[in-house]
Amino acid sequence: MASSLSAEIPEKLHSKQISVENGLRSKVLVAGDLPTKVNILERMKYYKVPGVSIAVVNNGEMEWAHGYGQVTNEPRAAHVDEHTLFQAGSISKSITAFGALLLVQQGKISLDEDVNPYLKRWKIPENSFTKTAKVTLRRLLSHTAGTSVHGFPGYSSTAPIPTLIEILEGGKPVANTDPVTVISTPGTELKYSGGGTTIVQLLIEDLTGEHFDSWMQNNVLKPLGMLESTFTQPLPLSYAMHAAYGHHLNGVAIEGKWHTYPEMAAAGLWTTPKDLAQFILYIQAALKDEKTTPLKLAYVKEMITRQKIGDKDIDSGLGFFLENEGKDLVFDHGGQDEGFIARLTGYAFRGQGAVIMMNNDSGWGLMEEITNSIADTYHWPHFEPIEKTVIPIDTASLNKYPGHYFKEEEELEISIIDGKLFIDFKNGVGPLLLFPSAKCLFFIQQHDLTIEFLNCEDKPNSIVVTDPKGVKTLFKRKAS
Repeated sequence: MASSLSAEIPEKLHSKQISVENGLRSKVLVAGDLPTKVNILERMKYYKVPGVSIAVVNNGEMEWAHGYGQVTNEPRAAHVDEHTLFQAGSISKSITAFGALLLVQQGKISLDEDVNPYLKRWKIPENSFTKTAKVTLRRLLSHTAGTSVHGFPGYSSTAPIPTLIEILEGGKPVANTDPVTVISTPGTELKYSGGGTTIVQLLIEDLTGEHFDSWMQNNVLKPLGMLESTFTQPLPLSYAMHAAYGHHLNGVAIEGKWHTYPEMAAAGLWTTPKDLAQFILYIQAALKDEKTTPLKLAYVKEMITRQKIGDKDIDSGLGFFLENEGKDLVFDHGGQDEGFIARLTGYAFRGQGAVIMMNNDSGWGLMEEITNSIADTYHWPHFEPIEKTVIPIDTASLNKYPGHYFKEEEELEISIIDGKLFIDFKNGVGPLLLFPSAKCLFFIQQHDLTIEFLNCEDKPNSIVVTDPKGVKTLFKRKAS
């Protein structure tokens, strides 16, 4: 049953929200099958996601915001509403980039200068990679600085919290991540780096002389109208009273409710979809030259401009990732902290977008289904379902596929469950059904990926996973 709305909501808007709530579907459809659309509460139960919060932007306004489920899976837990706080994960990087560009606008730093002279309490270690190219703010904000440390697991409620300098210097037992260093020549490749954004956190503090969270509160969050949001870690009690609890696969609750992220700039924002919708609206209004404070048009344009490696454009702006072109340009960012996931999607010039947040980090399948439903209801371009054909397969031949396949620190597992083949990406989501589409070739419904088994006539020795842009990743089979 679709959730109810207040009586003030216009009937037309009411019908759109109900359409979203009852229109969840997979990314990939099996050719010949009728599209199956399902209800959000049913899918939350299927994925064991206790709570979801959504805000939808349309026609340059926040059209509606609504919460579903509970802050945790206990029977008498509080219900999620539009004011319930969730951890935003890496969406924090987008808000951080906005703040860093304010300092560029104020003339306190340049986008294209070496940042080391501006850092006072710690310096980026010089090495062979920094001899010919330097770490700049532009490169840090676009993940092209060559810096290390992809992401952060945060710290449990019982763990001591390291300082910002201790995190940058890295290493156990003080910090639970490696030192932040330059591991490839700056400006030569796109290498996602939460470590790089943590350098930006230190840079903002050293340039302003203030704590990162308080400076961002006064100069970014409040001016944007994000009045229920905070970067402060650990989460203050006044905010914690309204916060969802984190959960893992099968709805297992995080010990201590959530993790603390002293890496505030990269992963520390607590917020609501309603507040993040204000951020989307500011970007969209500024691009129409309707907003000039706090960040002016020229710098907002920088955020949604594809950066370059050499003369090649990449799908990274400053603080955002970018999809499509021209009037259909999308700026977006996903987020994942322990027990939480989130997604921000905004059309730069169409006045549309959405923010989805949930308190189970294995809920990416649900995230895709909700996104598809919003896209269908609001006629977003480039979100049409993809149809793929399934071919018959001899179930007796499936026994040669199961095993573990690896690439550096990543691992996949292929298994047989109830006579069908499944793939587990080991990302907390769990096994996903594989559909055969050609000899040695399979697909899943949750994402537009193809999974090809090499040497499948005998016993496959490798798997090639290909994404929608044709990027191939090879996983080799572990010896049994």
